[in-house]
Amino acid sequence: MTTSDDLLDAALAVVGVTGVSGLTFDGVDDQANVEPGTTAETFATMEALIDAMLGRIITLDGVAWMSSGGELTPTSVAEFADRMANLTITQVHVSAASTMARFALFFGSPQVMTQGQAALLDVIAVILDRIGVPEPQVRARHVIDLVGGTALHYLTVRRGEQIVHSELAAAFRRLLR
Repeated sequence: MTTSDDLLDAALAVVGVTGVSGLTFDGVDDQANVEPGTTAETFATMEALIDAMLGRIITLDGVAWMSSGGELTPTSVAEFADRMANLTITQVHVSAASTMARFALFFGSPQVMTQGQAALLDVIAVILDRIGVPEPQVRARHVIDLVGGTALHYLTVRRGEQIVHSELAAAFRRLLR
């Protein structure tokens, strides 16, 4: 039995390769290896599918954050930096397909991604405020920029190179001074 998460993972894989313009219900069905029409029966419209894909990305990010070590909320800049480095490495080396889909969605459906980005900024700003980082809202944007820029470069022009955890964690620490 195929779950909606399986279909969403297949949709992310399709978008990661073809971009949003290449997303079709049939393409997701093929990627998920399910009967034709399964995706269309599960998601009434393409907009519903894309909205659900954003939710799936948020869920996958939450899973990656929880597996990056420690408590839900870090208690120091060093711990936060370490976890952000782990998260970025996961996005590049473990979850590359969904990260590529995230970038494609930013370009192909920015209105949907803006909501998720705003929620992520708020969460990071709260964490930074709790650990005493000055200007948490501004720094949260910088953190997201560092994650996104690093992921983009390692998935494109630096493809195949390994991210050095200690160097990336040090960059996060410098950013939060």
